[in-house]
Amino acid sequence: ILVDGREVGIASPKDASALGLGMVYQHFTLVPSLTGAENLVISREKVPGIIDWRKERAALAQFMERMPFKLPLDVKVAELAAGEKQKLEIIKQLYLGRSFLVLDEPTSVLTPGEAQEVLGLVRGMTKAGDLTVLMISHKFHEVTAFADDIT
Repeated sequence: ILVDGREVGIASPKDASALGLGMVYQHFTLVPSLTGAENLVISREKVPGIIDWRKERAALAQFMERMPFKLPLDVKVAELAAGEKQKLEIIKQLYLGRSFLVLDEPTSVLTPGEAQEVLGLVRGMTKAGDLTVLMISHKFHEVTAFADDIT
């Protein structure tokens, strides 16, 4: 595939990550018994044996100031609504430095209102040039409302 105008081969998820490519799966990959902050920190490739939570929370607060999604990171994932979990999955990819996301059926477990909100926020990031998205969906009305190109 072409990434930033150059042809690259991707043999593993690690290769994809190194190129800034991320995947948000149809089913959540978050750990329900952990908070949003804990899920973000453990998603990194390198996590220290002892985590300085004061430092991590401060860094996460700075990171979240730049995000279009506002989420409570101190709440256990099990207590979040489906729309909040989907936002956290997307935030996790952005936290990991991904600039190209593949969204696999991103609204399959969301209410129509949650779907509008999540896709609207993602669309805002793509229009601003902050993110590129490939969306896999069978919901034609969502695809036509939020996509630049359809195949």
